[in-house]
Amino acid sequence: HARHALKALIKTWLLHKEAGTMAAMREAFADAGVLHDAARQLGMEPQAAIDWTIESLVEGGQATRDGELIRDRRP
Repeated sequence: HARHALKALIKTWLLHKEAGTMAAMREAFADAGVLHDAARQLGMEPQAAIDWTIESLVEGGQATRDGELIRDRRP
């Protein structure tokens, strides 16, 4: 469930913002309890959890990545 929570968190942010940088996401979620809880459950640092989640969304076709810029991808 922790992986799903991370995907929902970041996908929701992308839906709202449409695009953003990795730095902007890290700043936005710096104090997000759900990020820290999910990362701990997965045995990851919060920044690594963000990186994993973005890669998972990109691989799943739900986002695109161009360097540090992440864009929402809607069907």
